Amino acid sequence: MAMLCLFAELPTALAVWLTAAAGMLLPGFWLLREREREQQRREQVQNFVQRLVDVIPEPVYVKDAAGRYIMINEAFALQRGQPRAAILGRSARDLAQDSATAALIAAEDAEVLQGLMVYKEEEVLHPISHEARFRIVTKGTCLDATGARVIVGANFDITRIRHAEQRLQAALAEQTAVAQRTRDFIQHLIDVIPYPFYIRDSQSRYRWVNDALIERYQLSREQILGHSHRELMPDRPQSHTSLEEDSRVLAGERIQKEESATRPITGERCHQIVIKGSCPDPEGELAIVGINIDVTVLRESEAQLATVLQREREHHKATLEFVQRVLDLLPYPVYVKDAQSRYLMVNEAMARDAFMPREELIEHMGLKESTSPERMRQLFEEDGNVLAGERILREEQLPHPHTGREVFRILSKGTCNNALGEPVIVGSSIDLTDLRLAERELKASLLRETALRERTEAFVQRLIDVIPDPVYVKKAGHYLLVNEAFADYQARPKAELLDPAQPFPHLSEDSRLRSREEDLRVLVGGEIAREEHTWRRATGEEVYRIVCKKQCLYIDGEAVIVGIDRNITQWRQAELQIKEALERETELRRNTFEFVQRLVDLIPDPVYVKKTGGLYVLVNEAFLRYHQRCRAEVVKAPNALPYENEETRKLSLQEDEAVLGGAEIEKEEHTIRQASGEEVFRIISKRRSTYFDGDPVIVGFDNHITRWRIAERELQRLAREDALTGLANRRHFRDEAERAIARSSRYDEALSLLMLDIDHFKHINDSQGHNIGDEVLKQTVLRCLGGLRSTDLLARWGGEEFIALLPHTRLAEACQVAERLREELALTPIATGNGAISVTVSGGVAQWQAGESLDQLVSHADAALYLAKEGGRNRILPAQAENTGVRV
Repeated sequence: MAMLCLFAELPTALAVWLTAAAGMLLPGFWLLREREREQQRREQVQNFVQRLVDVIPEPVYVKDAAGRYIMINEAFALQRGQPRAAILGRSARDLAQDSATAALIAAEDAEVLQGLMVYKEEEVLHPISHEARFRIVTKGTCLDATGARVIVGANFDITRIRHAEQRLQAALAEQTAVAQRTRDFIQHLIDVIPYPFYIRDSQSRYRWVNDALIERYQLSREQILGHSHRELMPDRPQSHTSLEEDSRVLAGERIQKEESATRPITGERCHQIVIKGSCPDPEGELAIVGINIDVTVLRESEAQLATVLQREREHHKATLEFVQRVLDLLPYPVYVKDAQSRYLMVNEAMARDAFMPREELIEHMGLKESTSPERMRQLFEEDGNVLAGERILREEQLPHPHTGREVFRILSKGTCNNALGEPVIVGSSIDLTDLRLAERELKASLLRETALRERTEAFVQRLIDVIPDPVYVKKAGHYLLVNEAFADYQARPKAELLDPAQPFPHLSEDSRLRSREEDLRVLVGGEIAREEHTWRRATGEEVYRIVCKKQCLYIDGEAVIVGIDRNITQWRQAELQIKEALERETELRRNTFEFVQRLVDLIPDPVYVKKTGGLYVLVNEAFLRYHQRCRAEVVKAPNALPYENEETRKLSLQEDEAVLGGAEIEKEEHTIRQASGEEVFRIISKRRSTYFDGDPVIVGFDNHITRWRIAERELQRLAREDALTGLANRRHFRDEAERAIARSSRYDEALSLLMLDIDHFKHINDSQGHNIGDEVLKQTVLRCLGGLRSTDLLARWGGEEFIALLPHTRLAEACQVAERLREELALTPIATGNGAISVTVSGGVAQWQAGESLDQLVSHADAALYLAKEGGRNRILPAQAENTGVRV
């Protein structure tokens, strides 16, 4: 548009200059000659401008102030389907299809002539083909060669771009469906893992669990998901430990430990390996990944099953790594920047668009050295607006920052908080350059989808190959996937097992028929879990295994059978070894005792074994630390630990005799250690057992719960007291007041209620500050407590308002107490950090009447308090007799 104005105004400036020069130097003849030449040049310029706009492939036109077309290009005439001569000189009102369109065009022309710039996108019908078209309409104004104001406009057809955008959205929806099926398939895969596996969010709430964890808790998946371990098992001490571990894992620590615990439902003791780590989830939030591996059987036969235990640990470690890699596979075509506009996360498409490796983009702004300061300022301002809450969604037309090629794209930016609570910028862009690129991108998307599926299948193959037990996936009577362990066990190459033409050559006819029947049961919703004793056909080796089969959906959405053959041959052989080991019990007794000693030494609380008469035969390190003794001073030493008094000695001996007689002792004990004065809470458990030599013994366990009880006591105190003044809070006051009303009702006792409010306390806060206001509150409380009895209960009712319960007190006596408190506060200013401040209070007093509730009693006192404030403050008023029935 600016170019058209420039060419229109150039002949005028040149003509003026030539005219002035001719008037000074040449006679009139030459002046006439120059005017003719000027006219020719003007016509040449106009012809040049016409040819110039005809080159533009989109419709361009120029209209005068009356709306008549004075110049159009060939694209405009072609779009109208009329020759140029039939359009020039006519207005849009003459050419419009209907009066409404003509009125709209006339209104726009009038606004443009007043200086408004029109830029809009609209959907119209093509005047020739009547097809729906999308176009961008632009209008502006400038001066022509004569100085008259004209309208310059253009229409840009973007129909192909809009159609390409619709096809891109359809392809994106298909990719989303494939991603969902992939997640469902991975969920079924982790359900094959026989141990509890879970993923928690940063608030320790379960987000993903497998069937083994659901079975352990005996709850449904919906009851578990969205809740924390503490909410599911609030009474278990492990809940607090689990929350503390989750905080360490979210801070970057990886936890792998073995612990002794109780099963959530049965309460049985078990040993388990707890593995926890962290990783970002698909939304970028830091998540906790954990697995609990039950090793109870292994620990009970540790000496015989060391090799099997090592193999199990490797198996579960590989399973954990498999889940980690599955989570890392989830792609999202977005980028994330921090508050300094540095990239925190980019996808492959972003790295390709920036022509930079992913590693160079992360923690950098991704800008070239040639980036202009204006462009950098624009990016920083835009990111700042997004962080302030603005959502950006716009279409841009600009040169590519790296290739220089003009591109059209839709830019989207928004903000959210990351796992640390820090605001980050999340953005994406969609390239809409032209139809060819859109078609090419669609084809590339389909190729990438196919490649992703192939990579996913290859990845799943690699994942199951690391599982040490045979794993396979079957469908329609043939194998889709088998792992290396399965091929090794069958002593056949994978290609032969996966050949659909080979109907399971590794199975006998009976085994093939049984497998087919099991597959049919699994496909209709059943599950197979059985132990099998066989001999390998290839080697004749005796094998014990657990065969598991479950149904899940494959990547293509069809039902398949996932099977795993758990080799437990070594476990069964270990059982035989254990039976043989029992015959060698005499030789192994010493080693067993040392093992038991090491085992109990791992228990963090005191454990002991003693015989009749209090003779200790086994104690752990925690027991020795608690009693500050060495092992030689305690084990098999008479009277090793002196009792605090004779009563304690008799009680201990009585308990020991009861336990040896078959009783079980479990009690909580609260003591003070004489040596240090330390307060101790512990749960003492005693049970009868048989020692190595066959004698009956007492097995004791002292579970120290001191810190829990102290914390519980502190929480109870905080629940009763106001944090600032130390008075009873509103909830504790209500509880005590309800009990007082019940006593008064039962024994017909007098009971009064006093409500006090500090006058103009808001002014003290506003003028002196909240710190001084807090000092005034605390000093007022101290003076009120000094004027009340120990049996009276003073509480903070809210803000600067206090309430006092006066048992065995009638209304007149309560008014005297309130007046005494008011007078003392009014006469003696309160000393603060800003000097002495005069404080007065207003109060209301009410006496409880039979049948009256606490809320009614408070309401009467509050009404009297309101009247005291309305009457000028610094006064005490009793509740009105007509409201309470009390004679003052």
